Amino acid sequence: MCKRFLKELYRGFLVVSSGLYLVEIDRKDVVGFAVGTTQSEGFFGRLLRTRWPAFLGNIETEVENMTQQEFLQKLSEMLEVDSALTGAEALSDLKIWDSVSVISFMAFADEECGILIAPKDIGKCSTVNDLFALVCEKSGA
Repeated sequence: MCKRFLKELYRGFLVVSSGLYLVEIDRKDVVGFAVGTTQSEGFFGRLLRTRWPAFLGNIETEVENMTQQEFLQKLSEMLEVDSALTGAEALSDLKIWDSVSVISFMAFADEECGILIAPKDIGKCSTVNDLFALVCEKSGA
């Protein structure tokens, strides 16, 4: 996962008065956590408007050097699928593809490609190849 993206996302919940967080600790080890807000409507829009410089940081686009095969391999690892992805898979057919996967893909795009992708853009994708095309489009590759 992209530490910078997630760090800023979680920090966004902590610095607002409507933010909530819960940390599960077992024998001094953090074993889980959850974040949320009491004012969910428009929260992410406000977060991006107020903290966008922190999300962007010093982004360098790396997708220009990534082949489609490398993208598929890295995406397969991120999704922890049993067999290698070909690109033709429909996202709706992937049992692992859910809202958490969308957030994970956003972090993947940031970490591996140095780009920010909105959930609404991911929602327009129907296949794995569409995800690669989206990454290429957003990076200008």
